[in-house]
Amino acid sequence: MTQQQQEHHDWHFGPGAVTFCAIMGTLFATMFANDRGIGWPWALLAGLAAAILAIIASLYTRDPDTNTEPSIITFAFRAACMMGLGVWSSVQLATVGPLSGTRFLGWLVNSALTLAIAGTVAGIVAVFLRRRDRRIAMDDHTRRLIRANSRKRYWWQDGLRTVTRNTALQVVKLEMWRNAAGFRLTVDLRATTITWQDINSHAGVLATRANLDLGCGVEAFTGPSRGFAYVDVSEVNRLAERIMYPRDWRPSSIYNAKNPGIYRSGDLVEFFLRENSWITFGQKRSGKTTHLQVMSMELAKCTDVILLGIDYNGGGFTLPLNAAWAEGLATRPVFDWVAPDVDEAELLVDFLLAVAIDRKTAFRERKRQANLTLLPLDETLPAYFLIIDEGAEAMGPKAKGKAARVRDKLEQLQRMAGDSGINVGFSFLRGVADHVDPAVVAACAVRTTFRVSNSVELAYVYGDYKLSPEDAPYQGSGHVLAGHGQSTRVWKGYDTDPEQMEEFSICSAAWRPTFDERAIEIGGREVWEGRWRRTGWMFTRDAKPPVPAQRTPAAPQRELVTVTVAAGVGGAGDLSDAEIAAAGRAPDLDDIPSIEAAVAQAEKARAALAATGGEQVLAGEDQQAFARMVADNFDTPENWPQLARPASLDEDLHGEKVLEALILHRGLAGGGWSDLHRDLTAGGEWGPPVDTTMQTMGKWLGKQAHEKGGYLRKREGRAPYVHEQAR
Repeated sequence: MTQQQQEHHDWHFGPGAVTFCAIMGTLFATMFANDRGIGWPWALLAGLAAAILAIIASLYTRDPDTNTEPSIITFAFRAACMMGLGVWSSVQLATVGPLSGTRFLGWLVNSALTLAIAGTVAGIVAVFLRRRDRRIAMDDHTRRLIRANSRKRYWWQDGLRTVTRNTALQVVKLEMWRNAAGFRLTVDLRATTITWQDINSHAGVLATRANLDLGCGVEAFTGPSRGFAYVDVSEVNRLAERIMYPRDWRPSSIYNAKNPGIYRSGDLVEFFLRENSWITFGQKRSGKTTHLQVMSMELAKCTDVILLGIDYNGGGFTLPLNAAWAEGLATRPVFDWVAPDVDEAELLVDFLLAVAIDRKTAFRERKRQANLTLLPLDETLPAYFLIIDEGAEAMGPKAKGKAARVRDKLEQLQRMAGDSGINVGFSFLRGVADHVDPAVVAACAVRTTFRVSNSVELAYVYGDYKLSPEDAPYQGSGHVLAGHGQSTRVWKGYDTDPEQMEEFSICSAAWRPTFDERAIEIGGREVWEGRWRRTGWMFTRDAKPPVPAQRTPAAPQRELVTVTVAAGVGGAGDLSDAEIAAAGRAPDLDDIPSIEAAVAQAEKARAALAATGGEQVLAGEDQQAFARMVADNFDTPENWPQLARPASLDEDLHGEKVLEALILHRGLAGGGWSDLHRDLTAGGEWGPPVDTTMQTMGKWLGKQAHEKGGYLRKREGRAPYVHEQAR
């Protein structure tokens, strides 16, 4: 028998069993006394002794259900029953005389019937008295609870009036939480000049006044209407407990609430992420990464969400969830695209931007048919949710170069892609301006923090200087703002482990969606198909990113390039016509004896171009070789001489020409937004690099696709960026 079964074992006899034993004992005792000739006074004394023992036994016996003693009436009834049996036995001994033969049998039958009737009546009365005692005990318990709650309610009402300096405040209700760890007060504010925010600003004082344990606290938030407020008081510290993520792998949707943890009261924390971005902050070992993995599982359960990840530390937080797929145990990965470095991150973000822009115009009819302003999403047209860990590296204001470009594109994605079903979740070590721009925080309706260092960080995230890290000092606990119109509250995030993540990855693989075909074409099929080929090193035993191979400079091509000189334009100073013509020629490295000669030639080229106001198209390989030679002979990049294009050359016109050359170069294969923008900014055989945004490139493409005489050929159902002259 287990300990739990022993604790619930009932050793108390019921009224029927006690009555039966007493009757049978009295009957056999009377028969024995009659046979031995024992006088009737002894039976009377035995009855008196039994009555006294019944009273003593009742004093040490408590009701197993209510844990209360019997009432005075029950005491008297039990004693009277025992005494009554003694009186009946003494009467029988005094009047019947010796019993034998048929006379004994007649007496036995009559006595048994008499005692059975008396015992039945006594048993019924005993059951009635027992129920009466229980009802009285329950009523007493209820009254004690009501009195205790009333005292507690009035105590907290006095405390609230004291700290808010408002005597019109009233606590109208006190309810215990379902998890018995605290209670909720309903406060009437209609006759006061305060709001629930004013009560919340005094939460620390109220907790100190009540001498609550560490991890317990007071929280105020909006009530059932503007005239009332709820005040939650936790009396038992549940934040230090480990609460595992529930093993519920049923399919879900982006439109359903996501549950990553619970409040102190045991109520579920619910996020709605179809329209909202989400951001989280936390120190090392605070539970932040575990929170990211729990949120990843919540999103990956959806049949209409594709999960993507960026983690510049080698894709770290995504690996436990993708491990089962990498080992062949799951049919699909949880994260369908992971960027472990800035190069892959730029490809991923460019892909999402292209899809977001396309969805804004391509699915107008889908919105109209559904009568919705937001794009309807399902497994055929899924949402894309991008989770970014170590956000300071990806989103920090101090990012430079390619990292800065990725940051700007991520901010743009957060601002404009929500309607298209593309959303972002961010993770940062600290909630300070050096790590994340305030505009990024403001654009996130859902915010969580885990064990931050001070109140300043909480104020930066939530805009409330009254919040304190002392309210949630344990790993996995913190503050949460669950969306617009919600209050910032203390919560406990779910925990998980590699075994659970592997189980989830295998069980949920069957219903996870795939990239929609239009997104692949618009974002770039080559980029999409090569995502795991570029990042597969993450799953190797000694995971290290590949080292780019050193390129061997190609031999410069000494072709003359076109120079257009306006007729009749002078102003070249002392430059001869030959020198002006030579300025349009790609530099011949064999003809330049020194770096000084190279600089002189560059200055002559600049002067010639300024004098002619013409157009120069440089030969790509010679220009690059010349630039490398100049760079290798100067100390710093700031001192490198530059060959500038003429000021009269329009930037957009130049970019459009290079873009046209690029599309013509790609032939019938054409290209999507992401592919074209990558090659346009990198440069190549089609022309020099063009520093432009994807939106500007889209403007150029739109003009050529829709205006009369444009060079773009339209193709139904695929990326329409193919040149008319492509063969």
